[in-house]
Amino acid sequence: MRHILQNEKYMGDAILQKTFTLDLFSRQQVKNEGQLPKYYVENAHVPIIDRDTFQKVQEEMARRSSLRKTSDKTKTEQGKYSGKYALGGLLVCGECGSPYRRVTYMPHGKKRYVWRCINRLEHGKKVCKCAPTLEEPDIHAAITAAMNELFRQQTARQALAGPGGRGGRHLPARCGGQAEGAPGGADAAVPSGGGGGAGEHRVR
Repeated sequence: MRHILQNEKYMGDAILQKTFTLDLFSRQQVKNEGQLPKYYVENAHVPIIDRDTFQKVQEEMARRSSLRKTSDKTKTEQGKYSGKYALGGLLVCGECGSPYRRVTYMPHGKKRYVWRCINRLEHGKKVCKCAPTLEEPDIHAAITAAMNELFRQQTARQALAGPGGRGGRHLPARCGGQAEGAPGGADAAVPSGGGGGAGEHRVR
């Protein structure tokens, strides 16, 4: 999998002479580790993914490989990225800054999944006194509610933009800069992202 994610051919480039023939008689191919020069060719063929996506993958791989240990029980200073749970590495204790870990309890024979501060788990209250225990169903419900709210706001922006995609420019303005008929509150001032503003990209 790592070879696939780091293969430059996916973005249309190619590195020539990665391997070479060691012996003309045996035709044995060996990896080029500096014995011969390599050549990097840009735009050698039609790419499968764009360069920006490929570079973002490399940056994410570098971030994961640079993780440091979060538990005193590890034998080395190097941490290990785990994608087993979607919330892994995303929940951080607000008091001590330690990541949260998923813990399974079995009260009365029924599984209960919670997330707890690693410092609180391994060292107790003497290191982290007030870290709350988060129930996994409650976290999922909060994330779902936030995503639904985000989708609702996006739908509202699209409705205000109209078929022309020019935001609220076609709406008659009222004193105070609020468009007539627009809802009040935080959703009243919605950037359109159109009309040649900062969100517009031009290709020369």
